[in-house]
Amino acid sequence: MRAKSKTNLFLFLFLLGVCLPVKAQTSADIDSLLKIIPGLNDSAKTPVVFAVGNIYYLRGMNDSAFYYFQQSLDNAQKTGALKQVCEAYLAIAKCDMHFDKQDEAINILFKSIAISEKQEFRKETASAKYLVAIIYDYQNRAKEALKFSNDAEREFTRLKDTAGLLSLYPEMVTCLGKNGDTVKALGYFRKCLDMFSKYEASPAVPASEKEHLPLTKMALVFNSVNIMEHDSDLLMVLNQVKILSNRILKGSNAYEKFEVYTLLAVVSLKLRKFLEAQQNAKKAIEFIRPESGNYEQLGDLYQIISDASAGLGQYEKAYNALSICKKY
Repeated sequence: MRAKSKTNLFLFLFLLGVCLPVKAQTSADIDSLLKIIPGLNDSAKTPVVFAVGNIYYLRGMNDSAFYYFQQSLDNAQKTGALKQVCEAYLAIAKCDMHFDKQDEAINILFKSIAISEKQEFRKETASAKYLVAIIYDYQNRAKEALKFSNDAEREFTRLKDTAGLLSLYPEMVTCLGKNGDTVKALGYFRKCLDMFSKYEASPAVPASEKEHLPLTKMALVFNSVNIMEHDSDLLMVLNQVKILSNRILKGSNAYEKFEVYTLLAVVSLKLRKFLEAQQNAKKAIEFIRPESGNYEQLGDLYQIISDASAGLGQYEKAYNALSICKKY
């Protein structure tokens, strides 16, 4: 993988959809929501417009999502609905992260934190600090990323928000690994796997809240792979990924399939399963969609193909893939 890989960032970005305050609707609901918006007053309009943005976001249509999140923010500011202002800031920041506008996202997140801490909106504070940690991690500001991860963990723990912790812990693994504490990072990995099992098995958790758990677990696996050195651990992880991928690959979500094949390629390459790495990277490329914000990962995937091809002794293929990689 190249030194400045975006694979980790974009895997998280899709998963961030599960943290949005409004439950995702089906595609069929977009038209019905848009039809009722003109007849609503500003207060009633804000959550409906936000819901439309959320649908687009979860479908990977970030330009459209950004437009409706901005409309939601404007309405919330007009009516003085501060919690909805924070929610809109968080959603807009996620879109900016997709657009690779990390500094803009940071500025928006600190605006949200300034409001949420003053108003004691703990959920919004925790979510904003989680996003700040992801951006600082991406910018290789490891110590700052770990600080904000720890802050977010304290807030989610105080709220007894298991879903929030499950989303956060993959980032905790990355931050601890980059700060050299691999033992603690792997401890969080195992702790999080145990939490996943209990959460999935709990009848008190609605099915809708479990919908994206396989992808969230894959984010955990992905980040843990980066700090694993023993083949026995990596093989255990690969088996986990294959189990998780069964349901996703049977579905129709192209973005989820892209994430699955990308992760399988990364793990297989580290295990020196070069043919599998090559094949899975090629499959991931089939699901590249510019509108989904994953187009820039083409370079990372061609790097995997190049490394895997070299491992197979296919040096011409390795050179060709590397040539393509350098264009991104």
